[in-house]
Amino acid sequence: MAQYTGVMSTYQPRTVEGRDVRQVDDKIAYIDPTVAPLITILNRIKGKREACYSVKPEWLEKDYVARWAIATAAVTAVASSTTVAVDDGTKFVAGDVFAVAPPIGTFARHEVIRVVSVSANNLTVVRNVGGSHLAAIPLSGDLRIIGKMMEEFSTFPDQKRAVASPKFTYLQIDRTGTAFSNTAEALKVYGNSGKSDRDQAHIEDMIHHKEKMNATLIWGRVSEDATGGPTGYPIRSTMGLIDTIRTNVLDAGGMLTFKRFQEWCRMLSRYGARNKVLIASDLICDAVDGWGHSKLQLKPGDSTLGLNISTVVCGGITLSMVRDKMLENGTSGLYGWGNIGICLDLDNIWYLYLNNNGVNRDTHVVMDAVKDGKDGKRDEICTEYGYKIKLEKTHGILTGVTDYQL
Repeated sequence: MAQYTGVMSTYQPRTVEGRDVRQVDDKIAYIDPTVAPLITILNRIKGKREACYSVKPEWLEKDYVARWAIATAAVTAVASSTTVAVDDGTKFVAGDVFAVAPPIGTFARHEVIRVVSVSANNLTVVRNVGGSHLAAIPLSGDLRIIGKMMEEFSTFPDQKRAVASPKFTYLQIDRTGTAFSNTAEALKVYGNSGKSDRDQAHIEDMIHHKEKMNATLIWGRVSEDATGGPTGYPIRSTMGLIDTIRTNVLDAGGMLTFKRFQEWCRMLSRYGARNKVLIASDLICDAVDGWGHSKLQLKPGDSTLGLNISTVVCGGITLSMVRDKMLENGTSGLYGWGNIGICLDLDNIWYLYLNNNGVNRDTHVVMDAVKDGKDGKRDEICTEYGYKIKLEKTHGILTGVTDYQL
């Protein structure tokens, strides 16, 4: 038996004998507990979760009849020039009246023109209605459709109506699995508040699972392959915001100015609700926070919906701004999405999950999912879900931001 003489220090119980009792927190600290703000918002707002009985949810969308057309050939400012070629003749019917738009930044008396008949993409017109002002129509000039001029006792007018467009998304399957031997489950360990590592794994996996669903809403793209899975079964993916939003996309071109941000907000105010949600990178949030001291009507963040949300009023709309750490650049610092903000009209976005015939495929933990006689447990978190993003013109993307100007 070993002996020791002299002064007793921590060396003996810690290093020689191993008798010191370790002090270990009963919880494991996670670096990013606020992941997936988009999923948090959709889960907490009433009416944003929708049960589905099909893996291909469908809907119809319809815009208003066209207000603008484009001239595809120049027309001189002469009353006898009565043929106007346009980008799409279906935007017009006999009796329509349109105005020739002046160049931006100038003011001039516009010419008013009446459509007599339509043949394909060519309009036969009467120029200078009301002696307004003859104007040259440039190539690619904009024409604002005003309304109709109909004569007394006229025949029934030609119909003009927007056609409904069919839209769809798919539900995709996401599974997050974990496996433990029965010995590992029975083991007492530090850091799990009295739980087994198996129980702790479910908590960690749920966070990871939610993060994947948030990332899918940002970067997903609709697809289906009936035999394309690894073993020949159907495989599907759902729609995402960046792939879906095409209209209100503004490239800041590097330096984001307050004026440029206002321009984007005005675009966003054109369609949909006046209250929207802005999910943005740190850079864009920092810019808005900076402008809040002098330029913006900014309400500091509160804990609405369990998130730190700041309210911004700009360009005729109110934005509830949330930082999303997923919108970041890659490890090289050269590529990524740390320069974007995504604006959502929550009236036109839903979280979908498969639920029919008594089978609910919303997010759930399947305990002991595989029973194969092995001395252990295999559990999984499973969701069959998707996103329905309607009326993409009501949403928007701000991109190309590398810095901002206060």
